[in-house]
Amino acid sequence: MKITDQARDILKQMFEKENARNIRIYFAGYG
Repeated sequence: MKITDQARDILKQMFEKENARNIRIYFAGYG
């Protein structure tokens, strides 16, 4: 299955947003 560049960019943005939120929660919990 081929994913278009646009779809990949959107998924990447969503992934990075989730990652940033999880990292903030992680540091808030252990900071």
